[in-house]
Amino acid sequence: MAVSEEQLKHGANVYNTFCVGCHGVNVVSNKSVPDLRWMAPPFHENFKPIVLGGALKGLGMVGFADVLNEKDADAVHAYILDKANDAKEKRDNPDSAWWLNLKTRTYETLGELMSKYL
Repeated sequence: MAVSEEQLKHGANVYNTFCVGCHGVNVVSNKSVPDLRWMAPPFHENFKPIVLGGALKGLGMVGFADVLNEKDADAVHAYILDKANDAKEKRDNPDSAWWLNLKTRTYETLGELMSKYL
């Protein structure tokens, strides 16, 4: 299903208004609640009953039907899937520059310390 940039933007706005407090910035959880980027298929299949209907209320996930509609839930779901795809892409194709930068900085710091104290 194709998702428009407008729908993703709407999903981001709704997520940042209602979800970010528990589920984290950019859908990255602090591990106190599930990281939505890694939801199993049954949670995707039941996204609206969970988000709107409170199907997981007993686990702490209340329903938001009083403030969100189906269009909002679809947009949030699309936003979460977009972030999940971004995370998968980064996991499958890691940027090696961070490692090179870390090694370079470590060796520079060690060199500075050695020249100062040896």
